[in-house]
Amino acid sequence: STAATVTSLKTLGYDLLSGNAWYHLYFVFCTMQVYIVFPWVLKFLRWSWGYHRYILAVSFLCQVAIAHMMSGPEPAFFEHWLTSKLWHHLPQTMIPYQFFTVAGMIAALHFEAFRKFVCTWRIALVAAAVAVGTGTVAYYLHLTRHLFPGDASSVFKPYPVFWFMTCVLALYGLGTLWADRRRPGSVADRIMSKAADRSFGIYLVHGLALQELAPTIQRYRLAFYAPWVGAVTFIVTVAVTVAVVEVLRRSPISLITTGREMVPRDQQNTGAMLAFGGALVILGLVMQYPLEMPAGIMMWIVGAFSLACTVGGTAVAARRPATV
Repeated sequence: STAATVTSLKTLGYDLLSGNAWYHLYFVFCTMQVYIVFPWVLKFLRWSWGYHRYILAVSFLCQVAIAHMMSGPEPAFFEHWLTSKLWHHLPQTMIPYQFFTVAGMIAALHFEAFRKFVCTWRIALVAAAVAVGTGTVAYYLHLTRHLFPGDASSVFKPYPVFWFMTCVLALYGLGTLWADRRRPGSVADRIMSKAADRSFGIYLVHGLALQELAPTIQRYRLAFYAPWVGAVTFIVTVAVTVAVVEVLRRSPISLITTGREMVPRDQQNTGAMLAFGGALVILGLVMQYPLEMPAGIMMWIVGAFSLACTVGGTAVAARRPATV
């Protein structure tokens, strides 16, 4: 009906403006905000050269204060209409992430000094990340005595800020270690390169995989030991996500779905992709009917899409005149 259509369009508009349509959309929504303010923040940081350590300290204190505020009841200041809207959509703004934006920009502006610092102290940074991570888990377990696990694990609390920063520094330190010691062309180098290439696509797709697997997870979550359900869910989600991303990376819609240009046609193995697509179709049909897994529908559709892209791409390539 017309009323239903109007309501759907209003909902779509609201979801696009608030980042609430899907729990990944907030990420894009926040990123767009960073793009908007980036030139102005960059100008400010260049103008304030020599005071970056103080700016970073103030930004960090604000980050902790914001997280502390968000972990409590709604402050009186946010009880009015406009400020109330801001309060209820605060996680979809860049405000709770401002420190990470500022820290990243300052690190980039002082890249050589930053990299030297991380390389010099990477063992200590890894040790600090382990210590802070252990303390974070211990504090989380303490909070679960009087909070629901979902509330205790919220990222909008003060204590995850310390864990996030030590984790980022430690991972970067390990990355510099890998960059210094990797052997170009080795098996490990090829695996890491492919993993890096697929990482953003995996991030984007895994939410869809979880959504499709959710009915099956709900069906078995109380019938089996919870840690086993979690372990199997993780393995299956990774397998489904990687399968979908591998298909997308070899399709014409690779750029808009994974953020990277399509794998060149001459680097694709036609026989392997036909076999892979066919296997996904069969697996999807088995999952859908005998196993009654809704995720099976997605799997055979992805398999059929892979077959169509492979056959279509091969046909187009065969029609192109040979170049001398």
